[in-house]
Amino acid sequence: MINLGSSQLKYPNDSIINIQPNQKILEYCSFEDSFIYKKNMLNALNTYFKCELHTSELVITGNIGLVLRMIISSFLPPNSLLLVENPTYYNVVTLIKSIKHELNYEYLNIQKDGIDIDQLETKLLNNKNKQIYLLITPYYHNPTGYTYCDHKLDKINELSKIYPNLTIISDEIYIYHHDVKPLYIKYNNKNIISLLGFSKILFGGIRHSCIISHKDNIISNEVENSNGIISSHDHYFINEYITNFNINDELVYRKKIFDITRTICIQKIKNHLNEYLTIINEEKGYWIWCKLKNHNINTTKLVDYLQQKNIFILNGDLFFFEKQKDKYIRFSSYNDLNIFEYAIKIIKKTLDKMN
Repeated sequence: MINLGSSQLKYPNDSIINIQPNQKILEYCSFEDSFIYKKNMLNALNTYFKCELHTSELVITGNIGLVLRMIISSFLPPNSLLLVENPTYYNVVTLIKSIKHELNYEYLNIQKDGIDIDQLETKLLNNKNKQIYLLITPYYHNPTGYTYCDHKLDKINELSKIYPNLTIISDEIYIYHHDVKPLYIKYNNKNIISLLGFSKILFGGIRHSCIISHKDNIISNEVENSNGIISSHDHYFINEYITNFNINDELVYRKKIFDITRTICIQKIKNHLNEYLTIINEEKGYWIWCKLKNHNINTTKLVDYLQQKNIFILNGDLFFFEKQKDKYIRFSSYNDLNIFEYAIKIIKKTLDKMN
C-alpha cells in the first residue's frame, strides 16, 4: 500500500537506530522515570522556545487525537459550546458526530489567514451565558495548510480576555515547522491551552504530545500522575532522543528536508494532474489540499478505485461538517519521490477513466 493519506517521515538521524531499548519498555513507567522524563522534556521545550515553563504547566500524554477525544468527550462542562474550524481535521469531525451525549457545537469558516473573526464575535455575543471552547489549528491548519496571521491571533487572544467564558484549545502539532512560540507562551494567557507534539516532523509513529497551559487548566492530578497515558516504549525512546541529540539542530534540519520534499511532490502533482486538480495554498503548508476541477467526479469512488490499486488518499468530504458542492482530496508528501510519482501517474489514469 502506498499511503498518501498520512505523513511518511524518514528517520531524523541514522544514529537514532543505535538507541538500544532495554527491559523498561516492557514495564510500567515508575514515578521516578516519569519525573525524570518530564523534567527532560521541560528542559527541551524551554531551550527550544526560549521560555521558562514550570512542571505545573506541563502534562505529557499520548497523541493529540487522544487528547482532543478526552477533552471533547469527557471534560467539556454540560451546556458548554464547542466552536471548531470548518473544514477541520477529519478525526475531530468524526468524534463530534459520534459522541453519545449531547454536544453543542458550531463551526467557523476557515479563511487564508485564519477563522472568520466577525463570525467568532457574533457567536460570543450570542452565547455569553455558556462556557465556550474554541478549537483552532493556528499553524498549517489541517487540511488547508493555512497559517493564521498575527492580527487574527492577537484578536483571538484579546477576545479571550473580553469574554472570560472563552477558553482557546490550540492544536499546535505543526509548530516546529515555524519559528514561533506556542500561543500559551506567546500571550501568557491562562485561557489558552496549547497542544504540542513531534509526530509531524520527527517520528510519525511515536504517539506523543504535551499539554502546556496554566496550572489551573491542567485537567486533574489523576491525569498528571497517570504517566501521561503514553506507552513505556514511546516514553523511553523520546527521553533517550532528547537527552542524546541536539534537538534544536535536528528540528531545523528536518524542517528543511520536509519543505524540499513537499515542493517536489507538489511539482509532480502539477506535472501529471494539472488537468484535474487545483492545489490550495501550494506555497506553504503540511498537507497537500486539492480541489477537483470537475465537480462531477465522485471522490468516494475515486478513493475506492485507488485502494484497489493499493494507493491510499483521503476524501475531502471527511473534513467538512456538511456536504460541499466542491470536491476535494488530501495528499501527504512522500519521502520516496519515485514511488510518489508512480502513484500520481496511477491516479491520473484512474481520473482519465472516470472523467
